[in-house]
Amino acid sequence: MKLRTLLLLVISAGLSLTVCIGCSGANSTGAIEVKDVTEIGIAHTGCYGTCPVYSVTFSADGTVRYDGKIYVERKGQHTGTITSEKFKEVARFVLENGFMGLRDDYSSPVTDNATVITTVVAGGKKKVISDYAHAGPKELAEIERRIDALLSEVKWDERSDGAPKHDK
Repeated sequence: MKLRTLLLLVISAGLSLTVCIGCSGANSTGAIEVKDVTEIGIAHTGCYGTCPVYSVTFSADGTVRYDGKIYVERKGQHTGTITSEKFKEVARFVLENGFMGLRDDYSSPVTDNATVITTVVAGGKKKVISDYAHAGPKELAEIERRIDALLSEVKWDERSDGAPKHDK
């Protein structure tokens, strides 16, 4: 009888460990919290026209990495910072609007439009959503808008090539 009890305890402990490993980064209810969000990014691809092409990644520590390609005011690779409060505001909005539960891909049967690729890293998991021709739900459109709006909050560093920063 003692051997059977011991065996059940070992099996139970193993299952608990497996479940715990699987829920890394989430609270006891499995929900992701603002503090679990470590990175938020957005990239805009080109279109048949003058759509701005750039990507930007915001990190929870305030680091900002930007790469402007064409039809943007700020071209090239740039770095800067935002406040942790601004990051948390957007992270909270992203979570409250169900980003992690949205589909990975939205598209429309049209051509020559841009794609917005939104990325959130939370709880050790990376969620990427591709939104071609703004076919996603209104919640996704608002999340994209809020992430893009963070660009106006960036304090830009001097460029690595010594050129002065170009603040708006």
